[in-house]
Amino acid sequence: MPYQSFDDALEIRTWLKKNYTLDGTRRILTQLSACNNWLIQNKTLENNKFVELIATVKLPKNRQTTKSEINPFTKEERDLIINALETDKYVKP
Repeated sequence: MPYQSFDDALEIRTWLKKNYTLDGTRRILTQLSACNNWLIQNKTLENNKFVELIATVKLPKNRQTTKSEINPFTKEERDLIINALETDKYVKP
């Protein structure tokens, strides 16, 4: 990253958006914000310029998933796993 100061928060966000995915940008901004919070608690920094920038990096709605959309197994795979657990002699009921 070509910036060395937290005062360059806007430029840092712009650079991150050009060089990382939106998700990566949000994650890095979140980490920088956490770092700034720690510095504020230790009286090394006065304000956190990253806390508001995180909300400006929005993921497209089609990238935001809910827990109900996550299906790691098909129904057939699920049934095979359950059957294997029910019939395995080493698995206690």
